[in-house]
Amino acid sequence: MALDYEIDTERKNIRVTATGEISPEQFVDLHHHFAATDTIEADFSILFDLRHAQVPRDGFTADGVRTLAVLPAILDPASRRAVVVRSDFGFGIARMYGLRRGDRMTAFEVFRDLGEAERWIKRG
Repeated sequence: MALDYEIDTERKNIRVTATGEISPEQFVDLHHHFAATDTIEADFSILFDLRHAQVPRDGFTADGVRTLAVLPAILDPASRRAVVVRSDFGFGIARMYGLRRGDRMTAFEVFRDLGEAERWIKRG
């Protein structure tokens, strides 16, 4: 279970890649790490590649999603945020997260194709 990331300061982009079983707590820890990272600016975009992650149904409950959704924003609301998933369950969880964030995150999309997500991020 790993959440690896790359920060591209030139393109103002963050890419997070998840492998193995992941939990909401790992995303909370990553959020706090990003909040303390000086190289991330509010106008960056972020892409979460969760295609190779296993999302346990007992970990990503409505409460788990709510925990993530109430975290303070690091990026501007208009910063692009993309999530790439393979499963219907992952798609539903990502959409639930987007709905819970509401107007604190206005440019949020969930994809099943990495290339499509990358193109959408670049257009921002």
